[in-house]
Amino acid sequence: MQLQEVRGYGPQDYQSFPRFYVEGVESGEYMIVDLETLTYKLSPNPTGPLALGKAIYEDAWDLVLEPLEGKAKRGYALILPWRGFEAIYIPRGTRLSLVEAGGVRVDFTVREGDKVEERDVVAYVVTGKGEVRTVRAGARGVVVLIAWQKSRDPLRYTIAVADNADVYTLRRSL
Repeated sequence: MQLQEVRGYGPQDYQSFPRFYVEGVESGEYMIVDLETLTYKLSPNPTGPLALGKAIYEDAWDLVLEPLEGKAKRGYALILPWRGFEAIYIPRGTRLSLVEAGGVRVDFTVREGDKVEERDVVAYVVTGKGEVRTVRAGARGVVVLIAWQKSRDPLRYTIAVADNADVYTLRRSL
């Protein structure tokens, strides 16, 4: 795995945040997913059998993670701007390997959509004592979410990895 320069998300990154769509959320914008053709389109109306409402990425922890059971409690999709607006769809009930990273500073070596092997480095953490710790993936698969609980202080991130077979890669339909 080639190391790239990375850092935690900040306000300057809002344009490059993944766009987040969730099953059962009402909004003014919907992602219509077609799993037969592995495509998606955006629409102001929830048409079609699989319509996901746009949600705020910062609410991901509350909306889609079931941390005690290690699974997605709702189906959701992320549009990845850094991958040419390719999207990934994660169905409800998908098993997730969750890894926590928290400290004074957290720098990620992965982003959503990246494939990882078990024990790959996914983040570096600077502790309150100034020590650098390595955070490793707990499973092989695709990074499907980097979430945090807004109420936690200090902030702790959770990196969710799903098996490759459980993640649908979608392209935008024209």
